[in-house]
Amino acid sequence: MASKNLYIHFPFCRSRCAYCDFYSTVLSADWAQRYVKTLQEEILQRVSGAVQNVYLGGGTPSLMRDTDLYDLMATVRRASVLADDAEITIEANPDDIDEAWVSSILSAGFNRVSMGVQSFNDEVLQFVGRRHNAMSAERAVRTAKERVNNVSIDLIYGLPLQTVEDFRGDVLEAIELGVEHISAYALTYEEGTRLWHLREGKALTETSDDTEWRMYELLMDQLAQAGYEHYEISNFARPGYQARHNSGYWDGTHYIGVGAAAHSYDGVNRRWNVADIRAYIDSPGQPPFEGEQLSEQMRYEELLMTRLRTRKGLCLADVPEPFIAQLDKQKIPHLMAGNLIEEDGVLRLTRKGIFRSDDIIADLF
Repeated sequence: MASKNLYIHFPFCRSRCAYCDFYSTVLSADWAQRYVKTLQEEILQRVSGAVQNVYLGGGTPSLMRDTDLYDLMATVRRASVLADDAEITIEANPDDIDEAWVSSILSAGFNRVSMGVQSFNDEVLQFVGRRHNAMSAERAVRTAKERVNNVSIDLIYGLPLQTVEDFRGDVLEAIELGVEHISAYALTYEEGTRLWHLREGKALTETSDDTEWRMYELLMDQLAQAGYEHYEISNFARPGYQARHNSGYWDGTHYIGVGAAAHSYDGVNRRWNVADIRAYIDSPGQPPFEGEQLSEQMRYEELLMTRLRTRKGLCLADVPEPFIAQLDKQKIPHLMAGNLIEEDGVLRLTRKGIFRSDDIIADLF
């Protein structure tokens, strides 16, 4: 049986962060419970065969009831053949983590926690609308690590009010806490978010590219010195702790996404469920969805976009004709001359090129 990964979306939050444009809504206990029941029905309808890794994301899955977590994972095991060594991740907000919560997720079968810390600076956290503060974040990480062997945290750089030294403190704190995995993202101003409106109204000034680059260089240097491997543009891990589910997105592993707004991919076709909780619940087992069949050009661009994000890079032998000729004759020499990319049968972004990855990948398209 060909294995695949499973993504489960729980789109409920207690409050909405100023930068977030993910599909989510403020928590309603009744709707959340009805939603979980519908998730179970969709899993039984759409998931079968071998599943390698499971990722429960959101939203804020750490708001789910213990019984819902247990029943959800029991449904996954009923519908599929879950790998013995499966990585089973749950996203969490630091405010929700205590010893009882850790016990509940371990009982349900989760073995990895991905925590949305974002910053250890109280002023920054308050400005962007996070529920936790630095102290509660530190406490949550330590509580999780007492019993969970694989803890990841998210950090954001380029946030309003955040200085380079602030971000240095965030990185050093993450290292001191001893987490196995760190994801760090540059802030993007997504249209419609509160930060976007503040920027458009001149109520805040966007962090300069130069400052963001200094933050990113600091991130790479400090984590390398601490023994973390920089295996993808935004991801760093201690040896043996690369995020297996997320790595599947970059190496072409097929995945099924269940839940409102969740995406699925089988190598040729992509589909996404309706981004509407009511419509999703009203169609148990068979949610309304849209989809597309990827052309050869689209699959090539997908290959470029995902592989070049990783340290493994893009093996030129995997590039189909006629695209390889275009790369060889026009694009690669130009980018190599600018010290943005290196090539030895495999294309990889240089240190300089990593920070300009979006422009480079678009150029290669």
